[in-house]
Amino acid sequence: MTLKTFVLTKNDNAAGNRPLPLLSVWSWEIRRVFAKRLNWGFGLASFIFFLGMLWFKHAWEMGTETSFPFILYGTSAIGMLYEFTVVLMLVFAFILPFVVTEGVARDYKNRSHEMLMATPLPTSAYVWGRFLAVLTIGLAQAVLMLLAVLLMGSFLHLRNAVYPQPILGNLISAWGLIVIPPTLLIAGIGFSLGTLWPRKTRTIMLGIVITWVLFYTVGQVLWINPTGINIIYNLIPQFIQTVEANFASIPVSQRDIWVGQLQAVSPNLGVWVLPQYSLASFGILLVLVAAIAFKRFRNELE
Repeated sequence: MTLKTFVLTKNDNAAGNRPLPLLSVWSWEIRRVFAKRLNWGFGLASFIFFLGMLWFKHAWEMGTETSFPFILYGTSAIGMLYEFTVVLMLVFAFILPFVVTEGVARDYKNRSHEMLMATPLPTSAYVWGRFLAVLTIGLAQAVLMLLAVLLMGSFLHLRNAVYPQPILGNLISAWGLIVIPPTLLIAGIGFSLGTLWPRKTRTIMLGIVITWVLFYTVGQVLWINPTGINIIYNLIPQFIQTVEANFASIPVSQRDIWVGQLQAVSPNLGVWVLPQYSLASFGILLVLVAAIAFKRFRNELE
């Protein structure tokens, strides 16, 4: 990336010769990332890793404490929620902070920050452009996760018909509720803290990872939880109760089919949309704070 890219004067913008500064920062940062073969390899490795995780764990035995145990399949409507929450997001949240936290801090490490700040580039465009870039990369990883679930789910169905064929609408609904909000939240927290304290990015990354694990342990006592584990703690017991209440009346030969059909019914997720995306908006708010509080030059060394 050259300094010429960031020298965007008002005359240039007025004349339409150059894109808006924010878009220029975003586009050049994306080009920098995708110009490195190592980053493409990282994306491929992430996709393969998601596939491996899905192959390793894609079904759970439920209701073992009752008289009517059954198998919850990760390709079903309710199973997708379970799979995203307890398998994929637990690992994805370990990766994401390392992707988003150094959006601005990288310039300090490369010793190019002062030169960039000496250009006419607006501070807000610099901060928001870098945030949009790291958010784009984070969302690209989330899309790879979605494709991995669809691909592995279809493979499991072809391999064994007992696994329901993933329904795209249910898959996108589960992904949009369990994956997208925490991606926005972690991106906002990691990027904003890394922008304000660029010399402490490793501590920030570690802190986000530890906090994420702690949220899993307190999921039963929190109604709003970015991991989505509280959604699982709410839906799964309800599902088990429904099975227990009706299992005895179903002929033995039809029980597996009936449970499979019951899993295929998408649960009502509407009540969880506002809480999940409210948490996501908190991450965006932190970026706004970081953009306002960001100092182009610092009087003291960190």
